[in-house]
Amino acid sequence: MSVYNILVEGMDDLVFMRRLIEVARSDIRLPALKWTFMPQSRTLTLDKRKFGNAHVKFPNGDIVVLMGRNGVYFPEDLDQAKPAIKRLKLEDEAEDIDVTNLVGIFDADTSATFYGKTLPHGGYSARKGYIERVFASWGVSKRFYYFPNNGADGSLEDLAKKMVRDSYRFALDKAWPSYRRELRASSKKCGLQYYDSSAKCDIAQFAAAYDLSVAKDLYWLSALWNDAIFDWTIPEIAQLVQFLKGAVPPLFA
Repeated sequence: MSVYNILVEGMDDLVFMRRLIEVARSDIRLPALKWTFMPQSRTLTLDKRKFGNAHVKFPNGDIVVLMGRNGVYFPEDLDQAKPAIKRLKLEDEAEDIDVTNLVGIFDADTSATFYGKTLPHGGYSARKGYIERVFASWGVSKRFYYFPNNGADGSLEDLAKKMVRDSYRFALDKAWPSYRRELRASSKKCGLQYYDSSAKCDIAQFAAAYDLSVAKDLYWLSALWNDAIFDWTIPEIAQLVQFLKGAVPPLFA
């Protein structure tokens, strides 16, 4: 039996990965997975869909866990983070189980935030080096991937912006930047504090304008089920799916 822990940073990433796995399985005519929530998992409901730390057990005994942990700035010795990631308590297992394969999918980030704050270990090269160092002593198979494309600085939201279909691109490429430029200039004239837009702000405000579920609750991830907006066939998504097929084969068997 192999136990795969797909470790992501937070709830946004967890929702995205659930949808990605759903789409990728559907593309090869596999049925939707039935996720079982882990004990005491914080959950989120989006348009009647429930998300949280969860797992799937496959007929051959393999287990795949999808877990968010609110960031990847681990203590260097991992004393605090390691137990909750490597040894798991599952509702339908009599005993805790040990993870055999760790699959981390994290933001590459940038060296500084959009408002100028320096990010420790931010940027693809720095983040990759940091993650590899803190997990070096773990006696499990380890594979890592970094949003947006496993090579560039950025985040999940940068990937999501690339997924927006051509028919909607004007909103992100022209309308939204034009609005922000005018807002910046007007704020300066009024002596008001102004912060430049981030990718998270861009995609959230864009989705709220075109998807009713987002307009109602202001949570952009619910728009991922709107195929008129998001294109799951772009090269960056194909690359991520290919990574998953190699790192977590039970998902696509």
